[in-house]
Amino acid sequence: MALLAALAVTATVGAGWLAIDRARGRGPAVAPPIDAAPIAIDARAIDAAGPVDAAPVDAAPIAIDARAASAPPPDVRAAPPDARPPAAKGQLRVGADPWGEVFLDGRRLGRAPNQWDVPAGAHVVEVVFPGEAGEVRRRFEIDVPAGERASVFADFKAP
Repeated sequence: MALLAALAVTATVGAGWLAIDRARGRGPAVAPPIDAAPIAIDARAIDAAGPVDAAPVDAAPIAIDARAASAPPPDVRAAPPDARPPAAKGQLRVGADPWGEVFLDGRRLGRAPNQWDVPAGAHVVEVVFPGEAGEVRRRFEIDVPAGERASVFADFKAP
């Protein structure tokens, strides 16, 4: 019997909320149809089951940080799960006398003297000067520290 009374109260409260929402223009004009078949409840079977043993649980209270509760949820679309953090960078400064074309790991960067932001780590720098007697190359193996500068100097005037 208590279950039936609880169902009746729930239905009454739900109908009240629906009427309030409809009056405010937010609710549906007509209640949507229910596709489920009605369920028959035998109150005698519920009463025969006896009381439920629901002893109170002693649990520590949950602390909620008000700042975290009011913060908007993180945007999970910001980065895919397999996204890597941005690579650390450092500066590569290349000097040359008189000048030279600079290649970092085989990729052309530009003309020296100059400096570039490059990924931190181990690299091979080649500076190429065309020269009158043919192309002259200087090769350097360097390590560019993250957030710092590595420098090389290619002297094409020296023998």
